[in-house]
Amino acid sequence: MRLEARPPTASPGPPRAPAGLPLRVLHLITTLEAGGTETLLLTLARAQAALGLSIEVAVLRDPAPLEPAFRAAGFVVHRLGLRRALAPGAFFRLTRLLRRGRFDVLHTHLDLADLYGPFAARRAGVPIVVSSRHNTDEWRTRPSWKRRPFLLWERAAHRRVDAALAVSAAVRDFLVREEGLAAERFRVVHNGIDLEAWRAPATRLEARARLALFVGVPAAELQSRALIGFVGRLAPQKGADLLLEAAALLPREAWVVIVGDGPEGEALRQRAAQPDLAGRVLFAGRREAVPQWLPGFDLLAVPSRWEGFGLAAVEGLAAGVPVVAADVDGLREVIGDNEGGVLVSPGDAGALARALAVLLGNAEHRQALGRVGRERAFRRFGAARMAAEVVEIYQQAGRPHRTVADGAPPGDDIEKLVAVQVQSMWRGVLPPRLLAVSPAAFLRQQEEEYGAVADDVEGWRPLNGARLLDLGCGLGSMLVIGRARGASVFGIEPDGASLALCARRLAPLRTGGPPLMAGVGEALPLRDRSLDLVTCCSVLEHVRNPGAVLAEVCRVLRPGGWLYLGVPNALLFQERHYKIVLPPGLPRALRRAWVRLHGRDPAFLDTLHELTPGRALALVRGAGLEVVSSPVQRRLARLEEILAGRARASSPPRRAVLGLMRALGVGGLLRALVRRGFFVDGAIVARRPTESAA
Repeated sequence: MRLEARPPTASPGPPRAPAGLPLRVLHLITTLEAGGTETLLLTLARAQAALGLSIEVAVLRDPAPLEPAFRAAGFVVHRLGLRRALAPGAFFRLTRLLRRGRFDVLHTHLDLADLYGPFAARRAGVPIVVSSRHNTDEWRTRPSWKRRPFLLWERAAHRRVDAALAVSAAVRDFLVREEGLAAERFRVVHNGIDLEAWRAPATRLEARARLALFVGVPAAELQSRALIGFVGRLAPQKGADLLLEAAALLPREAWVVIVGDGPEGEALRQRAAQPDLAGRVLFAGRREAVPQWLPGFDLLAVPSRWEGFGLAAVEGLAAGVPVVAADVDGLREVIGDNEGGVLVSPGDAGALARALAVLLGNAEHRQALGRVGRERAFRRFGAARMAAEVVEIYQQAGRPHRTVADGAPPGDDIEKLVAVQVQSMWRGVLPPRLLAVSPAAFLRQQEEEYGAVADDVEGWRPLNGARLLDLGCGLGSMLVIGRARGASVFGIEPDGASLALCARRLAPLRTGGPPLMAGVGEALPLRDRSLDLVTCCSVLEHVRNPGAVLAEVCRVLRPGGWLYLGVPNALLFQERHYKIVLPPGLPRALRRAWVRLHGRDPAFLDTLHELTPGRALALVRGAGLEVVSSPVQRRLARLEEILAGRARASSPPRRAVLGLMRALGVGGLLRALVRRGFFVDGAIVARRPTESAA
């Protein structure tokens, strides 16, 4: 629902707060410096107060220059006195504040608040914890040992929030890709501005008169110039230096006005004093009341090197000023399909200069872009809309958790759903290169792997006409292949989200799709002797009692029915699941810490069994199944041929190692290791005995 009217029409006023809202919200922010995130929080707090919420603000670090603005808006501000990144005192003060305030929601902003807040909230018993993520920080991609403890802390904090709000899809995707944060917790809520202040902004003449006062030049001089504006912090991220290089390529009639301050201010002034820019670059410092002077620009340049959203670009759109922005991150979502501006290659001063020159030379096109951009800002980037979406997320977080498996997965794009599921479920298990592939490529790779499994299975029992159960069907690749080869397919899957995705993917196979069931427990919901074939790959490692499940498999197989059980290499079992090796004999707490230290998610440690080939063989036989072929048998036969000199190992290093062991006379040790499952992986093929055999 659109909560903002278009500029020419009267505002309907802020939406009413729905019944049942959490009334008390504490916004926790790292600092109240005069920055974009801090200003955005003030806008959000005002809009939430208009919805009927009781808002308070806590700031971790001093000083807090924006504190008077928050107090003037009627908000209580609590200072927590954080002096360094690791400060237990600030943590306990925050916990005490949360307990005494009896808040319904803790909403965190900026890094240290995101790190401290979730732990303090859970300790204090706050029902709902929400974190806002505002930027795609370039430093997060730098390889450094210092990032490791930060990542561990951040991932642990992320698991303790009910929802993480990303100001753009670009921020969400960046944090999932670079930080390994769980994608399913993210919701995208675009930033908003107070549109009431922009309904009647200053005219061009009025705005230029104010700009002339800011920069100390005669108003008449400024009125006759083509003005390119820059609004933002003077820091490398924002790219003001790129704008100056672009301005040097423009005609001398084009002037640049820079509004803002920051660490690069002095370097920019020195560059502006050089002959090719002398007298054409004006510095206005930091200024408030943006609607009273921003309409004085002909163009607004936003040449950021990276940008989580781009609030300055939204203000340019609201002012009706065309925006020339770098084609990065959230700026793409602000500008859209050239709605109110144009996008140029990031970091390219030449491309920026060309785009500015084209627009400066075409007043009619500038006016058209300004009208379209203003309409887009009022349609999509209002503070009331932002606050309503955030409050709705508070409400959803306060309801009992509902998984995707409770119903059909949202949306129609199966590839996007698969991408979310793969990132969330298999992060820390699959290698990063596999997580980085596209969903379509991931599904194709799965189908290739399960195609090889199906070929192996058909060496024992044709799939055509068989009743096939895939135990742990995942995203359904084995079922797709089995159906294509003429089998009647059934699937059982313990993970609810995977089950729902599997159902969506397989629905086209026939009306309603194949039968799918939730859970892999000690009782399979199938009749005795109802199946010809059961396949099971990478599932029994994660069930509580794999022996009981195999006994159930024996029950549901017909006499003579087949089990195909994939088993891992004992030596590489831990590496296969975590891409690291766990030192043997570690206590559980240290095992979890070791996994986290290596940047992996230790969630599987709670259920992980070391289902080595040797143990799997014992479980299969204990379930009453007859082993027909095992990887241990195959590897032992191959080893005997190599030790006897009738065959050669597949690679020179293996040949060298085996030759050395044969020379030392330790072939018996090698045989013992193979019997224990070392150097072995593959599949166990077993049958339920026939009546005559029984």
